[in-house]
Amino acid sequence: MQLLNRIIGFTALFVAGCGEPASQTVKTQSGPVQGVTNEGVAIFRGIPYATPPFNYGMLDQIAALQWVQANIEKFGGDANNVTIFGESAGGHSVGQLMASPLARGLFHKAIAQSGTGFQQFQTTDQNNETISGFNAGRSVAAMVDVSGSDEITQLRAMSVEALAEAATDLEISSTFHPQVDGYVLPKPTSQIFALGEQAPVPLMLGSNADEGSVLYYMGLTPVDGSTITGPETVKQWDNLLLNEFGDQANALSIHYAIDGDSDVVKDAEQLMGDSWFGRHAYFMAQRHSTAGHPTFMYFFERRSASPDETIGATHAFEIFPVFGSTLPLWPTDERDEILSNEMQSYWSNFAKAGDPNNDRAPAWQSFSLLQPTEMALRHEKSYSRPVARMDRYEAMNGQLLRREKRALELSE
Repeated sequence: MQLLNRIIGFTALFVAGCGEPASQTVKTQSGPVQGVTNEGVAIFRGIPYATPPFNYGMLDQIAALQWVQANIEKFGGDANNVTIFGESAGGHSVGQLMASPLARGLFHKAIAQSGTGFQQFQTTDQNNETISGFNAGRSVAAMVDVSGSDEITQLRAMSVEALAEAATDLEISSTFHPQVDGYVLPKPTSQIFALGEQAPVPLMLGSNADEGSVLYYMGLTPVDGSTITGPETVKQWDNLLLNEFGDQANALSIHYAIDGDSDVVKDAEQLMGDSWFGRHAYFMAQRHSTAGHPTFMYFFERRSASPDETIGATHAFEIFPVFGSTLPLWPTDERDEILSNEMQSYWSNFAKAGDPNNDRAPAWQSFSLLQPTEMALRHEKSYSRPVARMDRYEAMNGQLLRREKRALELSE
């Protein structure tokens, strides 16, 4: 029996469990099966100090996968057929585990939902886009008035309440993602994929049409890797695109219809979703398929069935049909049941065979450099098509390449 080992979203960042019911399962032809990997609180597991190992959160995930290899057959599972999957921070973890040499051979397929790890270039010892992990640790120690040769021991003995202020500090919390440490993560995840050094396993991944409709208002910048916060006027919008995308600014701007200042915030919301999630899924698929590995990309567009809905296919909405559930009191119709059956068949068949295609859902064409396609999980129906937002993703590529180049220069 295949095992789907789920890395719960946001647990790689802040909390253990985050309120998502661990009893949820993905139905498979051989019965429902799922494992759950929870992460520790990042202030305890994500802050490095002067000596390795670092990235304790990732090491916890790797230890969980090692446990699966050693024990899953006792529960009827197949240690040679393990799929890791996660959403949001869990999706980032999937990409980072694929990039880590320490996780090699511990899983055989991967599903990354609205997260890739491609957004992260921070290191343990150098400031790059954020302060370094080591400097974050020093800031935590200073904030809680801890010093001396045993400060690590003192910090680890402190309560959650005592560390709450440090855990919510914006500069410190910006470092809570896994960091390039030369050990767990030898290089940024995107660079490892660019070099073809990631785990050679089948990959299914994707993003949602309206990722930013809620997240944007939680403080994320409209462009991943930028320090420029939300524009409110056409002039600020134009300056943002020019500053981040240079000679591609005009090519990108045609994909966001702005007639006046009143349109800017809504388009910045859309840009945030495309920049943080959509383009990274596209380039991850591009690099993984170019390395010769089976790759299947989706784009989730299902909204609420209510004609009065306002947030579209927002971040994390694809989780519900994957698990055959809905938000309490959320308007649904027949399409939701059909889509859920399709998605559960895709996810379970991919875990079983490394290919989502089955006789219970529309054919899903694999992604390739010459034929970049996606499974459109649309509001009304599902079908394979060319990547709908490819042109805007390609216009953002230069910014990603500049970030990768800067990270490489810092490592030399």
